[in-house]
Amino acid sequence: MNKNTIIKIQNLKKEFNDANEPLVIFENTNLEIKEGEKIAIVGSSGSGKSTFLSLLAGLDKSTSGEIYVKDVLLNSLSETELSKYRNNMISIIFQSFELISPFNAIENIGAPLDIRGGISNKEINTITAHLLEEVGLSERKNAFPSTLSGGERQRVAIARALASNADIILADEPTGSLDRKTGDMILNLLLREVDKRAKTLIIITHDMKIAEKMDRILELKDKNLHEIKSV
Repeated sequence: MNKNTIIKIQNLKKEFNDANEPLVIFENTNLEIKEGEKIAIVGSSGSGKSTFLSLLAGLDKSTSGEIYVKDVLLNSLSETELSKYRNNMISIIFQSFELISPFNAIENIGAPLDIRGGISNKEINTITAHLLEEVGLSERKNAFPSTLSGGERQRVAIARALASNADIILADEPTGSLDRKTGDMILNLLLREVDKRAKTLIIITHDMKIAEKMDRILELKDKNLHEIKSV
């Protein structure tokens, strides 16, 4: 693997057992993603976009083939190792925010750091306060998810994804539940922070206007990923 390749996929196959015959989602899929790239995954509903993200997140396993992330073969990891991988190497931003209801904004942002351990409460407070300022929510640090607007909740989710300082951010339709104006603001915020920190971003979207802002666009169809834009 080249030193600047962060994800490498070789001969990937994923199928689900069906009552009649196996449902094949991917077959003979190969892909390389470089450090710092912004990738959009597009495709029709049900084509397997979320399944692809789940495979990269180590939440699902391929039927065959290999997925390497920074030279680590995901297929070979135990459940304990996969949990550590998710805590340290990736962050996920969901369309539905997935904030922790009993936690306020600053506690939600600090949750990944608390789970990871090895960092003092003082350091966590410093990091989370800085991120709240970055996403423009310093005055809402004590607000609970139920009192935040959709855009505010997604800003907390972005700050939480950045808190762990993971190299890869996976975003599943992060603006899909927001109105266009708020969605554009959230997307621009995410891209600004990703570029500032030189993170690799892989985003699922059905919106080609969003996809066009990425470095590369990959379309999932016919059980494979097809590149339709590359800078």
